[in-house]
Amino acid sequence: MRTVSTPKKQWLPNQSIITIKMVLATLLSVILLYVDARTDYTKPTKTAVNTIIHPIKLLAELPSSAGKHLKIWFSDKAELIDTINKLQDRQYTLEFEVQKNASLLAENRRLRLLLRSSNNLQYPSIIAEIIATNTNPYRHIVELNRGVQDSIKVNQPIIDTSGVVGQIIDAGPLSSQALLISDPQHIFSIQVNRNGIRGLAQGTGSFQSLNILNIPIEEDIKVGDLLISSGLDQRFPQGYPVAVVDSIEHDPTNHFAKITAKPTAELNKIREVLVLKSIIAQPPATTIKEVAP
Repeated sequence: MRTVSTPKKQWLPNQSIITIKMVLATLLSVILLYVDARTDYTKPTKTAVNTIIHPIKLLAELPSSAGKHLKIWFSDKAELIDTINKLQDRQYTLEFEVQKNASLLAENRRLRLLLRSSNNLQYPSIIAEIIATNTNPYRHIVELNRGVQDSIKVNQPIIDTSGVVGQIIDAGPLSSQALLISDPQHIFSIQVNRNGIRGLAQGTGSFQSLNILNIPIEEDIKVGDLLISSGLDQRFPQGYPVAVVDSIEHDPTNHFAKITAKPTAELNKIREVLVLKSIIAQPPATTIKEVAP
């Protein structure tokens, strides 16, 4: 039986060709590197090649470049939003501080006026702040931050720089309550500053109006007359502004004129008042002179 032998593949010549090509390519690369480093012969070729492959490089780098730009854009946007939010918070804080400073300036102005008034008073007094108001719309009662420990007592009058405000009706250890002259249950003696005609002032439940009672229709009283405390009720010292007459009606069937007046004090706006501890005037200070022996 005859066997047929398969001829073996000839790998050696092909491997030799590949090796020769690699050696030639290496030598060519070394030569090109040498020529490129020592001469300028390859510069035009390099320029042409770079010009050709430059769009390809840009296209290859586009995803990475776009990603970087998007990252920077979103990062900058987030930082800008955060900065805007911080600036807005700062603006709100500064606006609040400005309003607070304006309120403090107004309060200091009022306190200076009260201190100046208290220095000019002939009566011992103390500054008190209104800290609460009555929730009943028909009662004009306020709470002060002064009490018995500050020598506050019932029936002590309270005033401000514009005139009579009210009187103490209850005193606790640390605070007290005062009835404003606009309360319907508050009545006290007044007189016309121009001619001394006496009457009574009663609250109406409105901060802007008082009823003036017991003044006969034939008495000389006019719109615009200033009404002051008479001191006859032993509750308010004599001569403090109370109200200004704003309307007068004469009813022939009534012996007394119907008179209304506007309080000189802004009863619905005041925050600080003077509490007069006593309506007995303090004696003027005297200087004691030493007598030589």
